[in-house]
Amino acid sequence: MNLNQIINMVMRTVMRRMINSGINASMNAGQNALSKRKKPAAPQDQSPRD
Repeated sequence: MNLNQIINMVMRTVMRRMINSGINASMNAGQNALSKRKKPAAPQDQSPRD
């Protein structure tokens, strides 16, 4: 392997890790925003109806 191939291999690995970590961070942020946005379910009336 020449130096150019080694550099390309290293850069691909680094870029893949950076992109994957960015995707993971954005997915987590989106899920956190959705969970904060959901309203708690209103308690249902448990009394029996006549």
